[in-house]
Amino acid sequence: MVLTLLAVIGILTILPPLKADLKREEVEKLIRRVRTHKEFLSRFHVRSSNNESNHPQEWLGSVMFTGELFLRRSFVPPQLSSGSGSQPENEGPAKSGVSEVETEIIEEPVQSQDSCKVITVCAPLPIQKEPNIYYFPECIDLPQCLGGCCESINQCKPTEKEPVRVKVRSWLYLGTEDGRPSFQLSKEFLVNMERHVSCDCNNCVEKRKCEENQVEDGCECKCINEQDAVLCTGENQYWSKEKCMCECKNNCPPEQRSSIDHDCRCTPAIVPYWSFSDVWYKRRLGTFFRKNRKNH
Repeated sequence: MVLTLLAVIGILTILPPLKADLKREEVEKLIRRVRTHKEFLSRFHVRSSNNESNHPQEWLGSVMFTGELFLRRSFVPPQLSSGSGSQPENEGPAKSGVSEVETEIIEEPVQSQDSCKVITVCAPLPIQKEPNIYYFPECIDLPQCLGGCCESINQCKPTEKEPVRVKVRSWLYLGTEDGRPSFQLSKEFLVNMERHVSCDCNNCVEKRKCEENQVEDGCECKCINEQDAVLCTGENQYWSKEKCMCECKNNCPPEQRSSIDHDCRCTPAIVPYWSFSDVWYKRRLGTFFRKNRKNH
């Protein structure tokens, strides 16, 4: 015990003192600027491990630090598990008809950087299609945020976006005429889309709780029936992303608001028939009691 304590004290006196003058975020930024393992060794002070084995090991469930390498789970071919250059022993006959494929090990991985960019891509239009109807266009070139982030909890998300409305025409196919396809215009409508202006690798600071009619999409909650928004094109209508339904812009009382299938106009209040009967009955009953009091 005394010898072990003296050995530890001796090692501590030889090693230079460590300074905790960098925050975790600053260290992560420095490491992410490095691209190769050789550059890592040249930029930082690295102490060798007491473990003499430099062979890759298998990671089971967590990141394992071995010497200077952070290793992730990978298949290790049998020939690498031995220090000698001899071939591995045959542990048994191979299964007939099954060829063993060795997984490649990247010995010198090149660390990448966040590749979250605005790229013009083919974006499909969220159209609720009807049978026997053709739509044009079905997709357009639209700037969108694409790429990957070095931190696993981050996602490439837009930091600025602009709403756009794309005019779509639906066509009814009539057949061929003079050897050429013939169509009839069915209707025109506008589809709501988003043009991404800038993007970044952002993490979800606060995980949102989505409603029953919503589904989680990254850091946002999106409506399951988002395709119904294309039907909400009336002048007095707007699509509510919170309620996932088409609502009226008019501030009408609930009993005066018409169906969203129409123009969202304020209609006169309709008094139910039973209310007239109820009023008539109460009046007749009051008159009856007043007459009886006069007679008595």
